[in-house]
Amino acid sequence: SHDMNEVYEYADRVVVFADGAVAYDMPPRALFRMETEITAMGLEVPQMARFANTLEQNGYALPDDARTVEQVFAAVCALKGGDKHAS
Repeated sequence: SHDMNEVYEYADRVVVFADGAVAYDMPPRALFRMETEITAMGLEVPQMARFANTLEQNGYALPDDARTVEQVFAAVCALKGGDKHAS
């Protein structure tokens, strides 16, 4: 797929080709942590990946399988010891 949002949310692993060779072959969370490298290749970093990256840069260690809004919300609540349900 060329829709990076779908790739990020649904793929178990992502293979990125550059100049006819495999440049990256890894889980989506690991791949999209490398925002500079990915955008330099002309690929879009999904919005949830950018958000998760920002959370991680601010001290929230998210699990790699937290890739949707609901999963990231639950992970942050778990880290904070709070309720997983929005009010």
